[in-house]
Formats: sequence, C-alpha cells, structure tokens
Amino acid sequence: MRYILYSLVVLAGLLFNSCSSDPATISSPDGQIQFILESVMAEAGDIQDEQVQYRIFYGGKEVIGNSQVGLEFRNSPDLARGLEILNTETRQVDKTWERVWGRSKIVRDQYNELTVHLADESKGVKLDLIIRAYDDGIAFLLRSAEAAPRAECRSL
Repeated sequence: MRYILYSLVVLAGLLFNSCSSDPATISSPDGQIQFILESVMAEAGDIQDEQVQYRIFYGGKEVIGNSQVGLEFRNSPDLARGLEILNTETRQVDKTWERVWGRSKIVRDQYNELTVHLADESKGVKLDLIIRAYDDGIAFLLRSAEAAPRAECRSL
C-alpha cells in the first residue's frame, strides 16, 4: 500500500513538473541580482487560473517574494489572471554616454535585458515585459504590444 501511495505521489510530481514551463531568468552583469519570472497556477476561491509571477534575489537571498505581473483598470477588465508567456528574448548591453553635468563626464551603461512577450488570448491583449538587470538594481517596464486607448490603471 505504501509503495502504491509513494508511486502516485512521484507520478503526480512528474506530471506537475512536465506541465509547468521553465522560468525565464536574467541576472545582473556581476551575477549578484537575479530576476525570475514564471507562469504558475493560482487559486482564487473555486477558480484556478494561470498568472505570471516574479521573484528577485540579491546575493542568493530572496528580497522580493512571489509578486504578480499585471494591471488593474478602473473601467476595463484587469490584465493579470490569464496572462501566458509566449516567448522571451535576451540581450547584453555595455555602452557609454556623455553626461552634460555631474561628477563623471563619461557614464557606463551596462545591463542584461530580458524581454518577455505575454498574451491573454481571451481578451485579445498582447504585452511585453522588459526587465533590465544592472549591477545596482532591477528596472522593468510593462508595455502594450499594440496601441490602446488611455485608461486609468495601477500595477499589481
């Protein structure tokens, strides 16, 4: 009986892992900061829905736990639950630019960038999440892939 129960638990774990996609990750150039983005199944009452979440690590320690990617609108449906990761692109940037005033005249702009293409097929919406990992922090931008009317919203 224990063997059957153990086999079912192992089988369920294998099925769960095969259904989830690999997380998209990006690290700072020095490797100290890591941004992990993944699609997970979330429950809200009786409803199970897919949502995209991120976590941020510094020096191997989690500094921002699971946080949902999305937008809430005042007079329109939310763009949070139902988002799925379509594909990703990465690039490394290391360039300099000249400052008009300040301590240093030449500024080094070095970061690793991850662009994640997201979609909510049920709402017909496509978004791009652009994450930049610098040695001293993370920056990200959620951009609509197509032109849309302006609406009052807040990020989650």
